[in-house]
Amino acid sequence: MTSSSSLFNDSAKPSGPVECLGQTFPSEDARREHFLKLLAENLKDPVFRKIEGFPMTKIRSRSLRIFK
Repeated sequence: MTSSSSLFNDSAKPSGPVECLGQTFPSEDARREHFLKLLAENLKDPVFRKIEGFPMTKIRSRSLRIFK
């Protein structure tokens, strides 16, 4: 069994291509950058923000927490 401390070990990041949701990215960083860009675009969309259950905070404070 794997210890819980090794589950969050950053040195275990894959260095090659990463597949996620049917898309292949050259690296984990490229995958993360792609989805953060999509999230940032959606956070600007008023229709997206009106989805039931969406937290009602200011966009700036929300994006500062997400992109840390």
